[in-house]
Amino acid sequence: MSEIFEYYQSLLGTPARHAEFKTAEGCIVQVLKWEQGQTDEGVTMYATIGGNSNLKNAEQGCEFFIGLTPKVDDIAETLAEAALHGCGTSAIPSSGSTITLTQALWSGTTAKTLMFSDGCEIIPPMNRSDGTQVIFLQLVPLFPAELAYKSANGEEALWQRFEALDVPYWDSQRACAFS
Repeated sequence: MSEIFEYYQSLLGTPARHAEFKTAEGCIVQVLKWEQGQTDEGVTMYATIGGNSNLKNAEQGCEFFIGLTPKVDDIAETLAEAALHGCGTSAIPSSGSTITLTQALWSGTTAKTLMFSDGCEIIPPMNRSDGTQVIFLQLVPLFPAELAYKSANGEEALWQRFEALDVPYWDSQRACAFS
């Protein structure tokens, strides 16, 4: 896990905080946090270490991150859930795939779905010393109407609609963009 931690540190600096989650089976996921002013992203960043152990194939593994403003520290448990289970298989989630939880993603929102999206523009893939690669998937909160739109039209169409409506998907206090 330290190799991924060092990679995050080289890109984002030293995290302000971390939380650790351990399953009954002994799987461990850490969630790291960088305050809004610590990175150039303009949001509080949260990222996982441990998804790579659970969601992988022979050549590649994955980790997850999300940027939110204002900060929402109780997103950590949701991130750990994504890192442990992805889309419900041991496969790396595809960009555009989603996971819908039974509870809200954090207190103060009604969103229950996360969309997995290619995060390479923010956190580029990492080549590990063992020859494998770690990709970093950005998590995007979705409300039911946004999920329905994405399901009907695809991820690219959702991003185009978000852009046309100037949707701040990183805003932890936002309402559903579609009526």
